[in-house]
Amino acid sequence: MSKQIIISSDSTCDLSQELIDRYQIRILPMGVSLGDKIYRDGVDITPDDIYAHHEKTGQLPKTSAINVAENMEYFEQLTKDGRAVIHFTISSSMSSTYSNACVAAEELEDVYVVDGKNLSTGNSLLVIAAAEMAQQGMEAGEIARKISALADYVDASFVVDNLEYLASVNKLEEIRTVCIPDSLDSMKTIDTVGEILMPYLEKKDIRYKLIKYRHFGVRGKYQNFKEPAEQYMLDLKKHAESRGFRNIVII
Repeated sequence: MSKQIIISSDSTCDLSQELIDRYQIRILPMGVSLGDKIYRDGVDITPDDIYAHHEKTGQLPKTSAINVAENMEYFEQLTKDGRAVIHFTISSSMSSTYSNACVAAEELEDVYVVDGKNLSTGNSLLVIAAAEMAQQGMEAGEIARKISALADYVDASFVVDNLEYLASVNKLEEIRTVCIPDSLDSMKTIDTVGEILMPYLEKKDIRYKLIKYRHFGVRGKYQNFKEPAEQYMLDLKKHAESRGFRNIVII
């Protein structure tokens, strides 16, 4: 008879409580430091708390890797009734959490640590896939092997409301793609984004790609064109080029 399997992850998977409950996922919180205090991600502190702290003090949070002893204690609790554990971590390229979990897992039976090679929704997709495999009756070792292979094929993207936080952690120079929403304010948005990013473009000689989504209603002066969306996108591309953007692709 196959062992009962527990699917687990560190808190960087950012799963909603609904999905955690539906798939009975166990979460091991990462440490988050604000000022001189350390909190448990998702337990003692939320993203809203972090935003509020930054707005008030200008201080940025710091995360701490889950150490070997913490992983060991956690795994021992999960396996004490003879259950197998498949545990996901943030990418090994971003944190020592994965290697620490591996060291702890070596001391126990049936604990499989998976390098998510990503974070947030990139890892959550793998966590849910593993939970569904477990529901289908697959054994823990087989699930771990299949999911580890899938990790190489997962890419995660994100959308930001503004560039404030990227600027705070000096990440603006890493931006490669800018997506401008399809609206009558798009040209104004290009002006704003261009004003912020162009210093990095000039300083780092980075080439940005502007992607324009093909969703445009017939409005304003474009209603008289046979192909209003096409004409609008061409005008938008021309305007973006005048602001210094290059390699513009319309999709």
